[in-house]
Amino acid sequence: MKCIEMYPTIEQAKEKLPVLKGRGIDARLIVDPLESMAPALSDMSGVGISVPDARAVEAFEVLHPAYKKAS
Repeated sequence: MKCIEMYPTIEQAKEKLPVLKGRGIDARLIVDPLESMAPALSDMSGVGISVPDARAVEAFEVLHPAYKKAS
């Protein structure tokens, strides 16, 4: 699983889950992923969206359609 997005609140992250799940991507919320990985970065932590590694690029492109067009 890879964390592909960070949001300051759980509400903002929850809004994105149906979009990813609608594409058949197993998206999950991770609370404070940075704090668990690097406590020094805890001021930057929030709620992350995690997806399977093999679908990370696809999930990012679903959330950011302009990125796919630019690449």
